Amino acid sequence: RDRSVSRGLGDVYKRQTFLIVHKESSLFTYFKEVLNMNVFLLRMSIIKNLIFNFRYFGIRSEGKVRLGVGTRISNVGTLVFGNNFSITADLSIICGKSITFEDNVLISWGCQIMDTDLHKIFNIDTNQIINSPKEIYISEHCWICSGCKILKGVRLASNIIVAADSTITKSILTNNVIVGFNNRILKEKVRWEV
Repeated sequence: RDRSVSRGLGDVYKRQTFLIVHKESSLFTYFKEVLNMNVFLLRMSIIKNLIFNFRYFGIRSEGKVRLGVGTRISNVGTLVFGNNFSITADLSIICGKSITFEDNVLISWGCQIMDTDLHKIFNIDTNQIINSPKEIYISEHCWICSGCKILKGVRLASNIIVAADSTITKSILTNNVIVGFNNRILKEKVRWEV
């Protein structure tokens, strides 16, 4: 790979993007030295009081936050983590406008949450952007299972379980449900705990 191109990309994103990796990982050297990205080392499973570290990235933490290995965050908007927010591993968050997680949200591995399409789409007649970023809001005590995608404009009510490998494109405003692919409610009157 052309290192000059990589270094240029790193310079563009270094203030907005960071990655959580184990120090022993070969990714640490690549992202830190080749791309000049901000890399945080994961030395323990629970990281407390991240508000100091996150301020640089425009991220606010409301308490204890656990970010698993492979977590990638790109933020140019407002990103808020509630208390007891937990990512198992390998989550990608792309925040162009606003993403909020209330307290006690659990996200399993391999998920993607993005409030933007990253590319602009224009109406040919009016030349107006038709795919602006839209806020994502995840209410308290939601469990997003592995492999899920939460896309722009989604609001999840409290106590929702998003089934594995689901893509959520519309708001789910009913509490205590399991929701699956295409926003389909699979089961009602449920609750979960770790």
